[in-house]
Amino acid sequence: MTTCVRIIISAAAALVLSTSSSAQLVADLREDVRSSAASSNLSDELQGLSGYTAVPGISSASLSVEQEGQQDLRINRTSFPLFYVFEDLAIGRVKPRVELTLGRTRFREKTDFVFDGQPVFLDNRITSYSAVSGLGVAIDLGPWTVSPVFLAGYSRTDDEARFSGASGSLLESATRGIIFNFEIEEAILGVGVQADYAAKLDHGIAFRARARYNHLFTVTFDASDPVLEGSSNFGVATAFAQLDGPTGLHPLGRQLRWIGFAGNSSFVGVAGEALGFDTLFELGTGVQLVERDLVPFVSGVSLRTSFVFGEGVRGFALGGQIDF
Repeated sequence: MTTCVRIIISAAAALVLSTSSSAQLVADLREDVRSSAASSNLSDELQGLSGYTAVPGISSASLSVEQEGQQDLRINRTSFPLFYVFEDLAIGRVKPRVELTLGRTRFREKTDFVFDGQPVFLDNRITSYSAVSGLGVAIDLGPWTVSPVFLAGYSRTDDEARFSGASGSLLESATRGIIFNFEIEEAILGVGVQADYAAKLDHGIAFRARARYNHLFTVTFDASDPVLEGSSNFGVATAFAQLDGPTGLHPLGRQLRWIGFAGNSSFVGVAGEALGFDTLFELGTGVQLVERDLVPFVSGVSLRTSFVFGEGVRGFALGGQIDF
C-alpha cells in the first residue's frame, strides 16, 4: 500500500463520515490528510525521487515494479548526461571537468482501495524533471582517472491523480495539492566522485569501467502545500563495465564497433524507499559509430538496448548515447 493511500485511510479513520455536511467533510478531511502527511515520511520520499532522475546512468528505460499494495507501477525514465574534460588546461595530471545531467522520470501507478465502505480507483502519475550540473577535476592516474565534482541543480515534481468511484470527487477535493495533484520545486546540492578505467585488449577490443557515488542534498523552496516542504539527503552509487570491438564495417567511412555492457545502480536512503527498490542491474548490447574529428568534442555515437532487473523490478532500456 502506498504512502499516500495509507495517509487517506489514516485520515478517514479519524472522521465519522456520515455526520458532516459535504463541505465540512472536505475541510475536515483535508486537515486530517495534512496532519497525517506531516507525520509520515512523504516529503522525504518525494525528494528521494529526484535521486533516480538526476544521476547519470540508464539513458532511456521502462520499468515495472512489483511491490506489496501496488497493483501496477510503471517507471519511464530518460536521462541525458553530458561531460567534458579540458585537456588543454591540464596542470600536471589534473584537468578541469564540467558535466550536466538532464533527466525526466514518470511514475504511473494504478491501485484501488476501500474508503467509507466503497471501492475507490486511483490512476496516479508523478513526473519529475531535473537538471544537475557538476564542476570538478579529472586526475590522471595511469589507466585510472579519478574525478571529484561539486554538484548543483534543480528539480520539479508534478502529480496528476484521477479518482473514480463513489467517493472519488470527495477525495480529489480533500487531497488536492497535499498528497495528490501537487507541485514541488527543489534545489539540489551535492558531491560526487567518479573513477574511470580504460585498457586496450587484443584484436582491437577495448575495455572500460566506471564507478561513481553521488551524495545529494535537497531542499524544497516552493510547494503547493507547506506539508511538502522540507530537506533530505541520500546517496546513489553506480557501476558500469563495457567491452567493445571492431565489426569490420565502415558505414559513412567511419568505423562501426560492437558493444557489450553491464551496469548497476544502488539507491541509499530515501531514494530507495521512494522508488520501491534499492538496486538495479543492467545487461545490454549495442553498436557505436566512431566519429573522431567529425564533430567537435564528440568521439562517437552509439545505439544501445538492455534488460534491466532487480528485486521486484524488471524492464528494458533503449536509447542513444553520445560519447565524448
